[in-house]
Amino acid sequence: HRMMAALTGFLTLILALWPLWIEKRQWLRWVAIGALGAVVAQGILGGLTVLTLLPAPISIVHACLAQTFLALVVAISFFTSREWLAPEPFSSDLARLKSLLSIMIAGIFLELILGATIRHTDQDLVIVPHIVTAFLVLMLSVLVLGHVFKNYEGQRRFVTPALFLAAFSLLQISLGMGAFVYRLMLREAVQPPLGKILFVTGHQTLGAVLLSAAVFFALRVFRLD
Repeated sequence: HRMMAALTGFLTLILALWPLWIEKRQWLRWVAIGALGAVVAQGILGGLTVLTLLPAPISIVHACLAQTFLALVVAISFFTSREWLAPEPFSSDLARLKSLLSIMIAGIFLELILGATIRHTDQDLVIVPHIVTAFLVLMLSVLVLGHVFKNYEGQRRFVTPALFLAAFSLLQISLGMGAFVYRLMLREAVQPPLGKILFVTGHQTLGAVLLSAAVFFALRVFRLD
């Protein structure tokens, strides 16, 4: 874990310094510096987590900052792509899709915060709002998919990410059910290690994938608008 964190920090340093030489957009330079600041803060929080024996507040912030950093890297990747630099013309109204995706991103991030709280505390009651938020995100993904099929059916750049969000939201719910059974309904003595990797870690990882996909889709829509 520490080796991967060090590698990520090194690569982010390159990512932050590179735009200073080749990037003319000042705002993108600041985004890259923000990503570097996030990974530095992440490293500091990680060290504090170990030194202070995993206190819940630091561990939760550490987990959520990792998701924020991931979203920033996804954004930088898209900001430097051909699609952002030379977008294809698009004349349809995208206001409703922009709103749905913005709410969905907020819902996914809230779900990640609640999930981190469950992992790092004994507050099992937090599972209730976590489950409610998960189903709200699933509902939003269905609304996004329905809106895309209704208004932009022939646009693969909309249909593909909308299908991805809906399918992975459903998969996320399924893994969440497995994680719920694993954490609360099985005694620790009979919890299989493979189940923890598949359900608990897989559920957490898929949450990060969903956030990344939603951020990417939202940036694509905002750019076309």
